[in-house]
Amino acid sequence: MQRLASLVLVLGIALMGYAAWLYVGETHAAPDIALATSAPTPHPTAAYITRDRADLRPAPFDGTDYTPTVRNVTTHRIRDGLTMRRFSLYDGGQGTDPRPVVVLFHGASRDELSMIDMWDDVADANGLLLVSLKSPGATWDTEADERPLIAAALAQAETSIPVDRDRIFLFGHSAGAIYTQFLANRGPGPWRAAAAHAGTLHPAWMRPNADAPPIRHYIGSSDGIFPTHDARVSAETLAEMGHRSEFMVIPQHSHWFYIGGPAIARDAWAWFDAMAPD
Repeated sequence: MQRLASLVLVLGIALMGYAAWLYVGETHAAPDIALATSAPTPHPTAAYITRDRADLRPAPFDGTDYTPTVRNVTTHRIRDGLTMRRFSLYDGGQGTDPRPVVVLFHGASRDELSMIDMWDDVADANGLLLVSLKSPGATWDTEADERPLIAAALAQAETSIPVDRDRIFLFGHSAGAIYTQFLANRGPGPWRAAAAHAGTLHPAWMRPNADAPPIRHYIGSSDGIFPTHDARVSAETLAEMGHRSEFMVIPQHSHWFYIGGPAIARDAWAWFDAMAPD
């Protein structure tokens, strides 16, 4: 009887373990989506670079009230299935010079104007076109392919603005940072590089990419939403997937983007510019 009881106990533990494995696998496995249309291709592990970026630490601030202040923005809507999708354009260029493009992805429960607000001075100083997308809901959906919306936004912009198709980049904050890295990893797309602030892409959602663009992730050491250790593992795994992966740690910086955002945007553009072809 004791042997039978022991056997029942072992079988029960095994079944519990199997059920737990199924649960974890179902809730954490990356979905099969349209972005992952080709089989993984052999690739070398790319460079992994990490730096302390105390120079980007924002000044102390009180409160987190924030409303975007934007100017000279044109907003457009196009049909996406049964819904209308929105994007906004900000042109920081002049004349007939082709504009490099930065495609922007906002944080959860924000809108596209919050990203233009952080980037418009950089656009003015460098002749950039900002293409800022509005998420389909309160946040970004990794089962949704945003490439058609990006293509439509670029086509709309080109009706009146010269666009440099060889210099297109991605930048996102928080939930938008996760989607930015996901899109850069899953691609393909016309973007040369991607940068993200305060949004960790889980390694389970990554796949090997032989044509992986460089990715840079800015993270605050005091970010209460995305721990630095998890973000570092994500950045290291992106290098294993084939991306040149740069991990920028901002000491004593939190998750809040709307004080230090313009400085991070300037730094990200300088990096983008260095990644672009001559």
